[in-house]
Amino acid sequence: MSDHPEDDLARLREATPADPGPDAGSSVTRTGPHLPAAVGAPPPDPFPGEFAVRGLLGEGAFGKVWLADDLHLPRQVALKTLRLPAGSEEGAAALTALRKEAGVLTALRHPNVVQVHAWRQAGGEHYLVMEYVSGGSLADLLRAQGPLPWQRACRYVADVAEGLLEVHARGIVHRDIKAANILWDAGRDEARLTDFGVAGRLTDARTVAGTPLFMAPEAFRGRTTEASDVYSLAATLFHLVTGEVPFRGPTWDDLVAQVAAGLPEAEPRFTVVPEAVERVIRAGLAADPAGRPPLRRFAGLLRGALNQAMADELAAPAEADAGGKAGQAAVDLRLLVSRETREGVWQPVAATTQKAGPVRRDIKKVPQQPGRVRLRTGERVRIEVTADREGFVTVFNVGPTGNLNLLYPDEPTGRGAPPDVRAGQPLHVLDAVLEPPAGRERLFAVWTRQPLPLSPGQLHGLAEGQESGPRSYHATRDLKKVKEAVRQEPSGERRVVAVELEHGD
Repeated sequence: MSDHPEDDLARLREATPADPGPDAGSSVTRTGPHLPAAVGAPPPDPFPGEFAVRGLLGEGAFGKVWLADDLHLPRQVALKTLRLPAGSEEGAAALTALRKEAGVLTALRHPNVVQVHAWRQAGGEHYLVMEYVSGGSLADLLRAQGPLPWQRACRYVADVAEGLLEVHARGIVHRDIKAANILWDAGRDEARLTDFGVAGRLTDARTVAGTPLFMAPEAFRGRTTEASDVYSLAATLFHLVTGEVPFRGPTWDDLVAQVAAGLPEAEPRFTVVPEAVERVIRAGLAADPAGRPPLRRFAGLLRGALNQAMADELAAPAEADAGGKAGQAAVDLRLLVSRETREGVWQPVAATTQKAGPVRRDIKKVPQQPGRVRLRTGERVRIEVTADREGFVTVFNVGPTGNLNLLYPDEPTGRGAPPDVRAGQPLHVLDAVLEPPAGRERLFAVWTRQPLPLSPGQLHGLAEGQESGPRSYHATRDLKKVKEAVRQEPSGERRVVAVELEHGD
């Protein structure tokens, strides 16, 4: 088999005539941004005085996409033509459904969903007028750069999943989620979902709607639901981090059987992602739709896995300094967790000095998980920090759904202030009750010789939910800011430790 899903789809097409082929479920095939129309074929002018078409962006089984200048507003747009089944009841029904869904989508605003501006008609052609996103698709990015680091891939898919929640809330199932239908906003480094339901509506009723290598088992039988989109999200994430699809045939019957059987228990391709991310992908790829987490749960699990793994990455050993020597631990820093017994005594249950489990991942790409302690929801816990050198400490918590919380200090410490942790003296962070939702969360403490180079406003702004959108969405970006702030300190003057708390009933 080849290294590119589109090549595998071509093989499936040759091997199985019933397969709708590589363009099934894809309304556009990449031809490159700003690609001019072919010589001798001038670009169309369907809306003179409104849009000036600059060139062909792409072409697929269901139409073409043109780059155009909006002559009334300072923006570029993508004009997507829709190739409808000619003279059929299915074509008329598809047209009606697509127009209705396009009308709904024009009111949707989300940073990870491509904006639909309007539905237009010129002569016998129907057009979707959409926001133009530079950078091509994530499939283009894979071709150019190879598999993406798990940090980027998980962020893109988690962001798109949260945008898809808004789409589902309006009664629309995407039907064809894959890297080729997620555009990359290069300027903002953001992923944007596009092509809502186009292939599923325009595919002939006697064939399967969707792209086979990213389709849920029920979709092979012509049934697509919100759970089918969850499966496609998981398959897309697998593709982004490994450069391969989860199941590859080589024939149509083989592909159907592999999807139904699921991934093997020992899957070597997962060594490039954290264990928690593997769990989320496996859950999303469940053959039974009832076994997959609902979309909101899937998005929360993925965001939690991403943000907690980013915290683990912070706690990984410091990279080599400019002189080529590996950074040494600046301090013996310990994050201590105790539970309150019925007698009111604090019983130690976790410390960051314990050793983590065996290494099963590519340690150059994936941080090792910290030590874990199991507790019960509703228990009262005490969190303390100790260090053998005086300095400054900042303590964060990443919850099961990825929310970032600042636990210490209550008030940011400015430069020149006295150290807030003394050598050998425990620093009491807080006492708290473990509240729902149950699950795994990450405590991590940052020790620096000087206060973190974050302004009081920046520090308090982290995870405070002051911006619109889910707190976990902003937590991903805030964790990056924390990492950048920590890495500004010399390797001998910083240390980060983490511990995992798992609590349930």
